[in-house]
Amino acid sequence: MTRSAAPGSPSTPFARLRRRIGAGVLPLAVLCSLVPVDALDAQALGTPTTGPVIEDFGPVFDVPFLEVETDTEMIYRVVFEVAETSANPGDVNPYIESVARFLNMQARAGVPLENMQLALVLHGSAAKDALAPLPFQERWGTSNRNIELLAALGRAGVEIYMCGQSAMSRGLHDDDLVPEVQMALSAMTAIAMLKERGFREVN
Repeated sequence: MTRSAAPGSPSTPFARLRRRIGAGVLPLAVLCSLVPVDALDAQALGTPTTGPVIEDFGPVFDVPFLEVETDTEMIYRVVFEVAETSANPGDVNPYIESVARFLNMQARAGVPLENMQLALVLHGSAAKDALAPLPFQERWGTSNRNIELLAALGRAGVEIYMCGQSAMSRGLHDDDLVPEVQMALSAMTAIAMLKERGFREVN
């Protein structure tokens, strides 16, 4: 009978995962997704709520037992790259909503809004989530719930960019998009320019 390797063995998935985490390979979203949703629901400590920056989106938990103090004087220059969309057309894109969650979390921790300089770059299937009401209705036969979210992010000062390559490949004209979105040559171009300005990616 073949014995399975111990969790710490170099040949196990756990060890390989540990090496990847140590090397900084796995993005934050992947690390968070390693915990089953059912387990999170069963063990939730409290109820997530929205605000104070984005009132109707981005529910977050208050964490009363922090061991790492949040730097409230730091300038948070963060770019979120979103290339996926929700399963049902018109539903709020959870990856876009992560920007609202970031704003709400940091603000509750005492970070001033002016210290949060955020950007959102849309491409791939997420491009459709930036469609204005009429073009979205004509294409998908339903309303786009992301419009209100993008408008709220824009009011909070988030820079929102559309990948021009994704837009062209999907037949999305600049006039089809909500006013908060700026057309860039490509997602890669927008991210490269943002990084030159000191932005860091959080995926």
